[in-house]
Amino acid sequence: LELGPYTNLAAALHRDALTVTRKIRRVYAEGGRLKVPGLRNRVFPWTTQNKPQKASWNVFLDSIAAAQVYAYGFPTTLFADNACDTLGVRPSDAKKGGGVGGKRCPSREMLGKIILNWAEAHQQDWSSLKYWDQATAVLLLELLLEKTPSICERWLQANLTVSLQNDATYATFVQGQFGATT
Repeated sequence: LELGPYTNLAAALHRDALTVTRKIRRVYAEGGRLKVPGLRNRVFPWTTQNKPQKASWNVFLDSIAAAQVYAYGFPTTLFADNACDTLGVRPSDAKKGGGVGGKRCPSREMLGKIILNWAEAHQQDWSSLKYWDQATAVLLLELLLEKTPSICERWLQANLTVSLQNDATYATFVQGQFGATT
């Protein structure tokens, strides 16, 4: 489960590629934007000073590591940023779920408090907050438990690599015949 830059996974592959490739059957990752009809698409270039608000940090912060991981060709389930754009966090989310069978549930109460303070803690308004990493973790669990994913309706089959070209495509996914199969 890769929820941030691909640095650690790439480092593990550099240290012992044989062992790592034997242990990983599939990479589940969040980040990046794919060219999917009907979804909002954005491309680079940017710097950390002028990065678009909805751009993916996970590929951009260590695009070389991301390129190396995708070059290994691991089967991948990628929850693209543009798919997460519709999964906004709302203050009313804190009230959902409640307790089980009418009983008090401290874990859900704590989660509710986290949600209520999320916007202020990130110094953002509610409209800009999204469930990126959380949605990816839920998707992973649903797939591992062989449940029909509740948060994914459309799937894209593609081979992905990461562009390292020194142009507007830098650190973006390239869909083609090489790379990881989604």
